[in-house]
Amino acid sequence: MTDRCDKYNCAVICIGSNVANRHAVVDAALVDVSCGGVVRVSSGLYETDADNGVDAPYINLVAVVDIALDLDTLKALTKKLEREAGRTVASTSSAMPLDIDIIMWNGDVVDRRQYEKSYFKEGYAKVAVSQV
Repeated sequence: MTDRCDKYNCAVICIGSNVANRHAVVDAALVDVSCGGVVRVSSGLYETDADNGVDAPYINLVAVVDIALDLDTLKALTKKLEREAGRTVASTSSAMPLDIDIIMWNGDVVDRRQYEKSYFKEGYAKVAVSQV
C-alpha cells in the first residue's frame, strides 16, 4: 500500500451494467463513486457474460480507490448512485442499469460472495498486476 492509504481508506470496487449505454454508465459511476478521492488503478472496461448465460452481457470495471469517506458513507453513496441510474428492488440481471459493489476495504474482503465471482476476479487480476 502507498502512503495515501495512511490518510485515506482504500476501497476495491466493482462496477457493472448491462443496459444499452453501459459503457457510459460504468465510466460515469467510477467518477461519481470516487468523488473526493483518487482512483489509484483501474482494470479498464471489460465485457463478461451474464451469470445466467442468457441475459445481455455486462460491461465491468474494477478499481482501487483511495477515498476519505468511511465504509458506511461509501455504501450509502453507491446505493444512491444505483437508484439514480434507474435500479430498483425489482431490477433483474436482464436489465441492470448499474451495480456497484464494495469488495475490499483497507485490504480486508468485505463482500466474500462478490469476491468469488468470475467477473470480479477477471478485473481484479488486471488491477493486482498494476499494483506490483
